[in-house]
Amino acid sequence: LFYLEWLLADKEGFLNLYLNNEPKEFDSASPKWDRENRLKIIDAAAQKTESPGLHPSEFIYDLRYEKSVHYGFEQLWNKATHLITSQRHYATEKQNLNFIFSDNESKLDQWNAFYLIVPIILYHMLEVVEATVSQLVPSEEMETKIRSTARRYAGLALHADIFAKDARSTTKRLLRLLLKQFDLLKCQKCSAHISINTF
Repeated sequence: LFYLEWLLADKEGFLNLYLNNEPKEFDSASPKWDRENRLKIIDAAAQKTESPGLHPSEFIYDLRYEKSVHYGFEQLWNKATHLITSQRHYATEKQNLNFIFSDNESKLDQWNAFYLIVPIILYHMLEVVEATVSQLVPSEEMETKIRSTARRYAGLALHADIFAKDARSTTKRLLRLLLKQFDLLKCQKCSAHISINTF
């Protein structure tokens, strides 16, 4: 995902490094890609997508890289990879091994955490991929694109409503975007504009 964002944000810069340097120069795990530099790439890419600012770049960064947040991938990945973790934000509990003695309630919590964040990252990734590809090939018919975007907004709004207990502002923002998209649609049979007042 980071390379796709980098291609979208700075295609010339990435290709120059890729074509003229050793792989370590564009390794996304190198120390030069600290929080600030990664955030610049994520933000620049997000600004070129269909929904710039839908999710703050800091939030997208935290989901993927930040070890201290309880809702990100880092804690899940590290606990899934290591039987014992000592990082203070997700240290293995006393008399436990990571995920080995999870009861049904713990497993349900783990799955809920996973499915809370995966759709958000997938949505962001799809927007990045579409924006990158649209630079290379002609964009699809406008009305088809609007329908596709509207379906994604609706899905993300439902996801936010179901999972995010304190994400009411996110849901409202998504619904506004969704309704705006529907205002541009026409009925396929009679060509009348579709108007929606409530969700």
